[in-house]
Formats: sequence, structure tokens, C-alpha cells
Amino acid sequence: MILFCLSNSPIKSEATTKDKQSVNEQVKLLLSKMTLEEKIGQMTQLTIQAVSITQCPAQQRWKLDMKKLKEATLQ
Repeated sequence: MILFCLSNSPIKSEATTKDKQSVNEQVKLLLSKMTLEEKIGQMTQLTIQAVSITQCPAQQRWKLDMKKLKEATLQ
């Protein structure tokens, strides 16, 4: 995800091949340290809308639907 965002940025950068390799190495290092569960968690992050009872304006508190939350987080 991080690499995708960096490589598809609409802003053209003056990054050198060395800089790009450095970013690639950092991404690989980070991914190598993550467990499978962490990688899956990053790819499947829930949004508040997916587990809430109703859609709320920004100034109000969200009300969670506990049944939806349990279903979404079961392993």
C-alpha cells in the first residue's frame, strides 16, 4: 500500500534510482517484520460505518452495533 501510493503519486519528483531503491528496501524490511495477521489486518481495516448502527454527522458520536462488530472481528 505504501509503495503503491509512492509510485503512483501525481506529483513528479526528482527521486533518483538510489532513492527509489532505498524506499523499496525500507518497504521490504517493514513487510518482513510483520506477521501474517498484521498484514491481513492492514488489508482489511474496518471503517466505523461498517460497524455502526446509523450514519452520524461529524459533530455526533457514533453508536456501535455490537453484533456487527463481533461478526467483523471474529477470527
